[in-house]
Amino acid sequence: MPDLYGIAYSPWTMKARWALDHHKIPYRYREHLILFGMPELRWRLKKPFGDITVPLLVNGGGNAVMDSFEIARHVDVTGSGTTLFPEGRLEEIREINRLSETALDSVRALTIFRILEDKDAQLELLPAFIPRRLRRCSRWMVPVGINYLIREFAVRKKTKTGFEEDYRLVLEDFRKRLAASATGRLLGDFTFADIAAAAALQGVEPVDHPSLPMSPTIRRLWRHPELAKDYEDLLKWRDSLFLEYR
Repeated sequence: MPDLYGIAYSPWTMKARWALDHHKIPYRYREHLILFGMPELRWRLKKPFGDITVPLLVNGGGNAVMDSFEIARHVDVTGSGTTLFPEGRLEEIREINRLSETALDSVRALTIFRILEDKDAQLELLPAFIPRRLRRCSRWMVPVGINYLIREFAVRKKTKTGFEEDYRLVLEDFRKRLAASATGRLLGDFTFADIAAAAALQGVEPVDHPSLPMSPTIRRLWRHPELAKDYEDLLKWRDSLFLEYR
């Protein structure tokens, strides 16, 4: 049985898990801790150097598939059920996933900015294994982890306003595509394109669903009230997608 390493509330992990569950592929889910979990992944993959990111699917032989899009393509071949990558639509799905990634890069940056400004949130985001009596004096760990993410994902390359503008452009694109669809699905049938677009909406209003456990603090940090008001139609579409396919 393969192991899926991910972060429970992560939209990237959401995309991978949705594809695995759609194809009824059993797997062990393993929660990844930023910074703390990296030594295990490097040991598991026998890769002391180079980039490793989650979600990451590792089979018993140590072979790994990294990136939610590649995991979804992999299980589309090995799993059962209807395909999420219909013949002739791969490049369209790839483009919509690219837009999803652009949106999620903005979501990650905006969330990081909020965490840096919220000391109470920093306390709650500490790893669960740190005892309560030591959490306040351990708060320094959160900025260390956040600064790692800032460097890793070049968060400082734009302002908050710039990231929000990028996010809105993607949401407008999804809105136009859905308006032109007769089925309420981006490409007619349900495909990975719909999963990718649904994941991108996590930074507008996180979905309330058992497959995406999220503490009140995480939910507050990820929610963008102004966008939630402006894109209520997309949120309703996303929620209907979860009801029917998740």
